[in-house]
Amino acid sequence: MKELKDPADTHKYSYTNVITAVRTRLNKLNIKFDYSSGFNSHVLGLIIEFYGIKQDEKYAYAHQVGKATFFTYSQQFVDFILNEIKKNPQTFYQSLRT
Repeated sequence: MKELKDPADTHKYSYTNVITAVRTRLNKLNIKFDYSSGFNSHVLGLIIEFYGIKQDEKYAYAHQVGKATFFTYSQQFVDFILNEIKKNPQTFYQSLRT
């Protein structure tokens, strides 16, 4: 039997909170990557699209409110982003655009 988990616990990050969490960790780790504006909503949007994040329940949870759908994101997603940037910070942003 599959255990039910509360998305408020498993996917606690809003879009904006993901940006804040990633920025904080990048600064703490002193990692700079190849986008002059730093980690922002533009970069996060590219990551979500490039990796198909909204289709992966491990990283994103879809909330239905009437006809609207909004997503929250997991700690695993924040960790995933950081690990991807760490692999090659000098070409990370450019790799999302190709």
